[in-house]
Amino acid sequence: MFVLFISAQAEPFLYITSLDGDAIIKVDVSKKSVIDKPISVGSRPRAIAISKDGMIACVVNSYDHTLTIINLSTGKPIGGPIKVGRIPWTVSLTPDVKYALVANLSDNTISVIDLSTRSLACNDIPVGSNPWSIMVTPDGKKAYVTNYGDSTVSVIDLKKRAVVGMPISVGSFPRSIDIAPNGRFACVANFGSGTISLINLQTHSVERISACPHPMSVSVSPDSKKCYVTSRDDGRILAIDIESKSILFQITGKGGHSSEIILNPNGREAYITKMSDNVVDIVDLEQKVFSKDSIPVPSGPKGIALVPLKGSQNILEWINGFFSQMVSYLKNLSDNPNVQSEQALKFLRQQAQIRPAAAAFSPDGNYIYMIEGFDDAFVVVDVKTQKVIKKIKIGGGLKGIAITKDGRTAYLTMKNLDKVASINLETYQVDRVTFNVGSRPRAIYISSDDKNAYVVNTYDATISILDLVNKQVDKAAIPVGRIPLEMVITPGCGYAYVTNFGDNTVSIVDLRERKLMKNIKVGAQPGPIGLSPDGKRVYVVSRADATLFTIDTALQSLIGSPVSIGLSPRRLALSLDGKYVYIANYSDHNVSVFDTTTGKLFDRKISVAPYPFAISMSPDGKYAYVVGRQDGTISKIDINTHKVFLQPILPINKDGTNG
Repeated sequence: MFVLFISAQAEPFLYITSLDGDAIIKVDVSKKSVIDKPISVGSRPRAIAISKDGMIACVVNSYDHTLTIINLSTGKPIGGPIKVGRIPWTVSLTPDVKYALVANLSDNTISVIDLSTRSLACNDIPVGSNPWSIMVTPDGKKAYVTNYGDSTVSVIDLKKRAVVGMPISVGSFPRSIDIAPNGRFACVANFGSGTISLINLQTHSVERISACPHPMSVSVSPDSKKCYVTSRDDGRILAIDIESKSILFQITGKGGHSSEIILNPNGREAYITKMSDNVVDIVDLEQKVFSKDSIPVPSGPKGIALVPLKGSQNILEWINGFFSQMVSYLKNLSDNPNVQSEQALKFLRQQAQIRPAAAAFSPDGNYIYMIEGFDDAFVVVDVKTQKVIKKIKIGGGLKGIAITKDGRTAYLTMKNLDKVASINLETYQVDRVTFNVGSRPRAIYISSDDKNAYVVNTYDATISILDLVNKQVDKAAIPVGRIPLEMVITPGCGYAYVTNFGDNTVSIVDLRERKLMKNIKVGAQPGPIGLSPDGKRVYVVSRADATLFTIDTALQSLIGSPVSIGLSPRRLALSLDGKYVYIANYSDHNVSVFDTTTGKLFDRKISVAPYPFAISMSPDGKYAYVVGRQDGTISKIDINTHKVFLQPILPINKDGTNG
């Protein structure tokens, strides 16, 4: 017999997107903790929108270019992922929950999804440059889109499914937008100009309010009288009075970089995701203070949405969902008494394993150094035993990793803090001195003499140059294309080749002259890049097109024709003799092999562990190691025979031993 106690739910559930975990996390605000199992979605889920009845959630996956629809009663996706435009950035639902609107950052379009058929309702709607955020009006008649690249807002008539009128000029680099519940105005956070634009939705006239450096996110109060703004730089919150167009008060933050803000329907609390600390901050808006206790969440918290349990309708839906799951549980248990324990063991094993974000070998080939996504940690794996021998939690949103040629130091980019940290690989001590670089640093490369490091800054579209001897950063960063991701550097550190995800180019940079030479147009969303050992060829993978391009470094131009590879290519590596290029295809669970002598792919792809994410060549050139992101299993590919050996990484236990 089951006894069900129902009490008033004063505080809501939050759903958070975990960029590094490819999952949706459920947070119980009253318990200040994560509850339930993470819901797996696509790659790099960035934003989430939840229906007002709390029954479904829509999540955009920025690297898969998909939308996932989730039944929140069961915690499971409804159908498969739905293809949208390139780099979907944000999502908004119509009030009747018939459609989801997705802003595609790279395509400059809006995708309209029919939620009943789980398909595109019309052709994508062209808007301005780099649409960042989208909101639907309370009456469901229009949608407003911030165009980051144009410093404008586009207006979409949802009946016509087309942009109407002229773009509305706002401040520079508009990001977040929120529409007042009364439908009279919209607030826009202008990241570049440090202002808030107040748009009259009847006349489209605009008033600008000075706010703070780099306003990140906005949320209008339930009574439509105030707008709350987060500052990216110091985490503070500003409350703006709509009537007087002035700042009512500011709440000092806890430091670090705030991401998204959402208000409790009671208007008394706010919840903020903070990627720099992997927490959700709680703010008492009446007392004007941050709660002392933040809610720890998995690495890379970004999007946030709220599900309040209020009113009899929501309670009845919750009860129905509960008993539906209980009936399913009992039936499953009666059919197979061992199934629950098997599922639990599988889940625990997955949680204990490694979810790598990047990997690199030690120069002697004895160790693989990895960045672990969920815990934001630096992990050391013994190659011979496949055991984790060290795990150091660091934080800061670890992204890129590079090892000095002498094998003594690891350098890590911290994307949430705009810093580069270092670890002594002999003592495993984290150096207290960190380098301040550009915004959202990603890839890092170390010169052959270990004197300099070069860092790709994604949001700044620059390369920072670090002096590792004197521990300082060159003042002048080198500009490259939009949203740079990866980089290779020619022998002698003469030139850098940088893939620019945002404008589909590869930048060629003269490192001695500290200047951009030219941009080469390639396929859509270039990311993975590799350099032949002799420095004569650069190989570039375009993720959206799933194609491989070849650049001649002497000519500094493309040669040959693009070659089609596998789905969702993530990383590539070259054999030490330069004969083969290996590309890890994330969604296909395999590796493509390109023969550089013939200019053709192998007919057969190499099957590896699920979701291959990182790939590295062993220093002796005998093996390619591919790390699967699902559970950290390493696929060891013999270069001569191309046979695969699967080697699960043994996790480290609390007592320091391996299980």
